[in-house]
Amino acid sequence: MKKTIKCFTILLQVVCLVILNSCSEEFLERDSESQFTKDQFYQTPEQIAVATNSLYISSWKNWASNTFWVFSELAGGNGITTDSRNRDFGTFIFDSSHEQFENSWASLYGVVAQSNSVIKAITNQAGPEVSKAQIDNAIGEARAMRATAYFFLVRLYGDIPIYEDTEVSALNTDIKRNFVADVYRFIKEDLEFAADNITHTKAGQPGRITANAAKALLAKVNLHTKDYDKAYNLTLDVVGSNEYALMENYADLFLTENDNNKESMIALQWTGTGDFNEGNGLQSMFAYSQITGFSDGWSAIGPSIDLIESYEKDDSDVVIDQRFDPTLMTPGTVYSELNQGYVVSNDPSTFTQRALAGIKKYVVGRPEFNGGGAQQSYANNTYILRYADVLLMHAEAILRGGGGTVDDAAAVLKLVRDRAGLDPIDAPNLSDIFTERRHEFAFEGERWYDVLRMDNRLQYLANIERGYYNNNDRNDFISIKTTVTEDQLVFPIPLNEVIANPKIKESPVSYYE
Repeated sequence: MKKTIKCFTILLQVVCLVILNSCSEEFLERDSESQFTKDQFYQTPEQIAVATNSLYISSWKNWASNTFWVFSELAGGNGITTDSRNRDFGTFIFDSSHEQFENSWASLYGVVAQSNSVIKAITNQAGPEVSKAQIDNAIGEARAMRATAYFFLVRLYGDIPIYEDTEVSALNTDIKRNFVADVYRFIKEDLEFAADNITHTKAGQPGRITANAAKALLAKVNLHTKDYDKAYNLTLDVVGSNEYALMENYADLFLTENDNNKESMIALQWTGTGDFNEGNGLQSMFAYSQITGFSDGWSAIGPSIDLIESYEKDDSDVVIDQRFDPTLMTPGTVYSELNQGYVVSNDPSTFTQRALAGIKKYVVGRPEFNGGGAQQSYANNTYILRYADVLLMHAEAILRGGGGTVDDAAAVLKLVRDRAGLDPIDAPNLSDIFTERRHEFAFEGERWYDVLRMDNRLQYLANIERGYYNNNDRNDFISIKTTVTEDQLVFPIPLNEVIANPKIKESPVSYYE
C-alpha cells in the first residue's frame, strides 16, 4: 500500500508543478511560465492554452519509446526479437511480474494523472478573463488525451480502475477495478465532451487534438465495442469535414520536417532540444547501429518474416507496395532522405534480429539533418491517429453493417491503396481491411488491437510465423508458431500493483453505481 501512495504522490508532484512543459516553438508560441506560481497561472486564455501542452509530450515518454511496440508489434506478429526482456511477447510465455506490464501501467496511468490534474486546475483556477468556451476547449483536449490512455489500458488489461480525480484516488489504498463496459462508457463520455467542446481547428492549431480528431478516436472506440453504426456515422462526419487529407507520398509521413502534416490527427509533439523527456526515443529502439550518430540504434525489435512476406508482389516476386521501403529496411535499399544519403548494408550481420531486414519507420537519422535532438531524444512526432485510419475504419464499419455499401467501402479503401501504388479491390472483405491496416500501420502501435477485432483472432495468431533465419542463412529457417488462448488476449495486472493493493484482484465493481 505504501508503494501505491508513493507512486501516486510522485505522479501528482510531477503533474501539479504548473503543468507547463514546452512542446516546441512551432507547436505553440507562449509566454514564459517561470514568472508565475501555480496559483497565479490559468488567469488568461493564453495561459489556459499553454496548460495543455504537457499532455502531448513527456508523460508519454516511456510508453511511446520503450513499451507500446512490445504489445502491438511483438504480440501482434509484426515483429521478432532475441532480447530476453521482451521476446516472451512473441510466445505468450510470461506472467504478471514482467517489467513491461508495470512500465505500461505506470506510463499510461501517468497520462491519466496528468490529464486529471490539468482538468482540475483549469476548472478550479481559471481567471475571470477566461470564457467558459475557452475553459471547455482546454478541458476537452485533456479529456481526449485521458480517453486515449484509458483506451490503451482497457484493451490491454480489461477490467481496470477508473481514476477521475487522481489526488483523491491516491488517498484510497483499497482501489478495485471497474468493469470493461464502464471503462468504455467513461472513454466515450470523455471523447463526446471533446468532440462537442474543442473549438480550435487543424489549420489554426496544428498539432493539437481537434473536435474531428476526437470524433475519429471515438469511432475507433465504437468499433471495439461493436457499435458499428456509430463508428460509421462518426467516420462519415470526419471525412465530410475535409479538415484532414492523405499525404500524397507515404514516405513523407515519417520525415521530421513533416510533423503535423495534413494527415496527422493526434500525435505526440517531441522537440529537438535534446532533453531526454522531450524527445522521441523510437529511433534508438528501431534503428540498427551507426545510423543515429550516437551509441544507440539497438535494433531491439526487427520485422517478422511473416510481415516481410505479406506485402503484395508482382509476377517476378518483387514487392510492389510502396509502403514497404518506408517501413522496412532491406539490403541495398537507398534512402536519399536519411543522413543526406544512405545505402543499407548487404552484410547480413547488420540485422540483429535474424530476419535479414530492419525497421525504417521512425528512423530519421542524425539530429543535424532532422531538426535537432540527441541520443534517445529525437524531434520527429509519434502518431497516435492519422487520416488513413479514418478511411480504413470507415470501410470496416461499412463491412460490419454500420451503414453504406460494399462499393462505398471499396471507394475509401481505394484511396489508401492508390497511394501505395496498388490496384483497387472491387469487393473487399474484412480480411482485406485488416491486411491493409497491417501494411499501412506497421510499427505504429496498431496491430495487436486490430487483431483483437478479428472474428478469427485465435486462428490468425496461431498461423503467424514468428521464426527466423538461423546463422543469417536464408536457406536455414527455424519456424516458430504459437497457440494463443482467449484468456491470453487480456494481459495480467502488474504484480507490483497487486502486491501494493490486493483488492485490485477482486471482482470488478461498477463505476456508475
